[in-house]
Amino acid sequence: MKTVLIGGGGSRIFFENGNCLEDANSSFRKISGIEVFLREPDKMSLLLESRAICDSLRRFFEVSIHAPFYDVVYGDDDETEKMFSDLRQVYKSLGAKRIVFHPADVPDLSILSGRGMNVLIENMDFRKDRFRTWQEFRKILDVHDFGLCLDVAHAESISSSNLSGFVSEFGDRIGELHVSHLVGGSHMPLHILKGDRINNFKFLSEIDKPLVIENGDRDIGLIEREVEFLKGF
Repeated sequence: MKTVLIGGGGSRIFFENGNCLEDANSSFRKISGIEVFLREPDKMSLLLESRAICDSLRRFFEVSIHAPFYDVVYGDDDETEKMFSDLRQVYKSLGAKRIVFHPADVPDLSILSGRGMNVLIENMDFRKDRFRTWQEFRKILDVHDFGLCLDVAHAESISSSNLSGFVSEFGDRIGELHVSHLVGGSHMPLHILKGDRINNFKFLSEIDKPLVIENGDRDIGLIEREVEFLKGF
């Protein structure tokens, strides 16, 4: 069975309350876990201040974390060190297996090393001018010990060959995949795709890595159908 996690907007339905495991199990019988989506730094305080939420999240089979990226720059300063300290505390409190960063938010990627966490960096989409192609990531991963969070929608937004390049070049370095497709700048579930474009994502049926559903909305019905689709893809 594939390892399918709820991520993106969907994860926020659950981690923002104290009954997230029970709520998730009642809605999604086949999920393997959750990627806690910390869009803003203040979401860390929400977790650290609520034992009930932490206890509930910790009972998932798989937990990963998406580090804050909204209006955040990770630099050589006290504010960044405080964020890393809080992130490490959340990571350990939840028994997380991975933490994902947007490289565009980290001017010096070396500051991600030695943090006591399994760091993944995520490829960006067509709206960014850097960190979009597998060739760029080849240069980064050759000199850093991070893993790759492959966002398949981001990669495919550049080209289908860019997506296949990421898969063929970094299979052993992929820690997890964010799964969706882009409509404009919005993440949408794969199961609603029509026509031949779904063929760009057929490799997901063979890959043995955690798949994180990253829909931007909180439509439980859409997320549940996406879980079923990916389990049977």
